[in-house]
Amino acid sequence: MWAGVTAAHQQKLAFVVAVRRFTEAQAGLSGTEGAALQESVAAMRAALAAWDIALRTLETTAGAQARTAEAHVALGSAYLDRHRPSDAVRELMEARQIDEGRHDVLVALAMAYEQAGRRADAARTLRTAAEAAPQDAALVARVCAFS
Repeated sequence: MWAGVTAAHQQKLAFVVAVRRFTEAQAGLSGTEGAALQESVAAMRAALAAWDIALRTLETTAGAQARTAEAHVALGSAYLDRHRPSDAVRELMEARQIDEGRHDVLVALAMAYEQAGRRADAARTLRTAAEAAPQDAALVARVCAFS
């Protein structure tokens, strides 16, 4: 599953490169921006399409496997990366039901809530994660900063 997440993330990186090229071209420093803008827009479209294909492939792979907590976390992580918070919440909640002891699932779930604009749920979930892993200083600090 994580190989599929990595493949999807590679498509995100291709999209980011295309956005960067677009931003550079729109600055208008060379006089040949028109072609560069068109090329970068085409590259962004292609990268988004490839990213979505990679996600569909990941979903197909997930559907063919036993749905372990790890499989739900992998798919939820890919949804977070693609900014699909409601899908991420669904997958991460499934992971949480299967394995309640994983505080990393709670951290990812808090990120999904935050992405969805559900700040109160994100804060509550982060606090629960910090209670489950008080030895995680970075997590405890994040809870303090978030509140």
